[in-house]
Amino acid sequence: MTRGLELRVIARTGKRLRTEHLDVRVVASLSHAGHPRAGFVVPKHGRSAVERNRLKRRLREIVRTRVLPGAPPVDLVLTTRPSAYKLSFDALLAIGEHIRRETDRVAPRLLAASSSPPPEGE
Repeated sequence: MTRGLELRVIARTGKRLRTEHLDVRVVASLSHAGHPRAGFVVPKHGRSAVERNRLKRRLREIVRTRVLPGAPPVDLVLTTRPSAYKLSFDALLAIGEHIRRETDRVAPRLLAASSSPPPEGE
């Protein structure tokens, strides 16, 4: 996901999965593609472009290889905190595994809520 509007909608309405270094928002997929998608928000936090891009590349690889394969059709937005810049790749991998477990845990409720009809009178 790269569109700012989609990222903002998910960040505003998604279920929050918080870690010490990342803020993750999850919603049932807004697209009708039937596969999971991920977007990344890596604020400057006073860091150089090299540091930001390195963190983005690491997160993209972890999400691509560890979080999205076999995941339910949800949209994820990962927003980094300043402390994420100090983490090693192995520490980010552990966080990725945690995000995958939490996504699997909350996804059934999100998918059920998105597919249920609206209540009467609305």
